[in-house]
Amino acid sequence: VTDKDKWSASKMAAAAVDFAQYSNELATALHARGRRLGLDLSGDQGSPIDNFEAFGTHAPAVDFFTMMSTYHYFDSVEKDGKTHYDDRLMVTRALAGGIPAAKLACGISSETVKFPNKTVWNASTFGAFEAWISGLGVGGLDVWRTDIDTTWPVDHTEPWFLAVLDKFMAAGGMHATVHKADDDTE
Repeated sequence: VTDKDKWSASKMAAAAVDFAQYSNELATALHARGRRLGLDLSGDQGSPIDNFEAFGTHAPAVDFFTMMSTYHYFDSVEKDGKTHYDDRLMVTRALAGGIPAAKLACGISSETVKFPNKTVWNASTFGAFEAWISGLGVGGLDVWRTDIDTTWPVDHTEPWFLAVLDKFMAAGGMHATVHKADDDTE
C-alpha cells in the first residue's frame, strides 16, 4: 500500500514493529561481521518510521538513528501552505520513544554564502539548536551539504555554520579540520 491514507493506525504500528524487528536482526548479523547499522527515521508525518516507540523498543542492536527531517526548521513554520515540524519536537519525540540520545543524530542542512538562510537556519537559531541537542546528549549531527547540492559551481559554507559544527564536535572530544579546495577563491 503506497497511499498512507489507506493505512489504519494499527497497520501502521504493526509495520513499524516489523521493520524495527527486522532492523534489529540485521544489525545483529552485521555486528557478527564487524559492521554497524544506522537507520534514517525521517518519516513524512505519517509513515511507519515515524513510530519512534517501535524502534526504541524493538531495535536495540541498531547502532544509530538519523533524523534528516530535523534539517532546517528550528520552530514550527508555515511554508507553501503547510506546517512543517518543529525540529525540537521531532528530537523530543524520538527520545520519548526510547531511542537513546547517544544513538541519535540530527540532520542539519548547511547554509551557503550565496544563498544565506535558504533553510531558515542562522547563527542564532543553529547555535541554540546545537546547544539544546548537546544538553540532551544527542550523539551526532548529519550534515546535508546544500553548498554542494543546490549551487553550482560549489558555494562556500557560511563560517558561522562551520563554527557551530566545531563547537558540537569539540564537546564530543572531536576536532574539525577545514580543508580548502583547490578551486576555492576565498
